[in-house]
Parts: sequence; structure tokens; C-alpha cells
Amino acid sequence: KKVLNSTIAVILITAMVNSAIAQGNSQPQKMTIDKNAVELMGTSGTSGASDKSISSSTVSAKAVKDFQKTFKNAASTLWYPNGSGFTARFSENGKRTSVDYDKKGHWKSTVAYYGEDKMSKDLRKQIKSTYYDFKINQVIEIQTPEGNAFIVQIEDESSFLNIRVIDGAMDVYESITKQKH
Repeated sequence: KKVLNSTIAVILITAMVNSAIAQGNSQPQKMTIDKNAVELMGTSGTSGASDKSISSSTVSAKAVKDFQKTFKNAASTLWYPNGSGFTARFSENGKRTSVDYDKKGHWKSTVAYYGEDKMSKDLRKQIKSTYYDFKINQVIEIQTPEGNAFIVQIEDESSFLNIRVIDGAMDVYESITKQKH
């Protein structure tokens, strides 16, 4: 479980950096990066994707084949070099998604961003059963070879919470108190 948590932290940070690049920093991120996560990212060898897309013909053929098989309904796919391989960014079924492959074309991770309307009923029920007065802003779904996890960003009048769900276990990953005006 420690390996999965570390892997998820690295992927989450990379995904947030990629998302900020893709959005041109036009939207503020509700999640901040803590010191431990930055140190973890720095030792992993993982780096964010470049901001310049590349042709899929320059990407590992194995990665492109796996991508096309796995994500049949992907729209507006752009490929980027990411230091340790390639990242594909696209939209599918109302979800913004980023998929990482290593240089040999092996799948490393998938990170999808979506709203409450795209959540599974079970995940929504789990979150709402504890945080019933909170609004669900965004779901970040992280898939790795080690396992899957969710970060659910929620808020109420006084705080933002990032709820982490791994193997059905739920905890507060991060809590931010809103400033009073």
C-alpha cells in the first residue's frame, strides 16, 4: 500500500502539472503540492509532459497501438514527450484524460478528470455518506499497474477537502480552510 500511495502521489503531481500546462493556467487548481510530494516527484525520475505536442508517428508504435485499442472513443488526442516516454491527452465521454507510456510503449498510468455527473454511483455514495453537506467539484481517477485510486475534490462554506479513496478506504488527503472576507 505504501508503494501505491507513493506512486499515486507522483502521478497526481505530474497530472496536476500536465493539467496546468494544458489549461494554460487559466483556472486555479484547488489542490496544492506539498513539500513531501515535491521531494518524492524529484526522486522518481518522472517529469511533466512538454507543452509542445508531437506527431503520433514519433511515438512508440506499441504505445499508439495500445492507446487506440484501449481508448476507441478518444477525441482530439495530442501526444507529448514527457522525459521518460510519452503522454497522450484527450477527451472521452466527458472526461479529460492523460495516459503515460514509457519509451518502449509500455503503459504506466492513466489519470482522468471529471465532474460529479461522471462518478460511479458507489463512489458518490461513499463520499456523500460522510460529506453530505459538501459540493463535489472534481474527481481525479488514477490508474496504475499497482492499483487504482481516486482523489475527490469537495468543498463546503468553510473548506476545501481532497478525499483519497484507495481500495475502498477513504481518508482526507488534504484540507484547506477558506479565508473569511
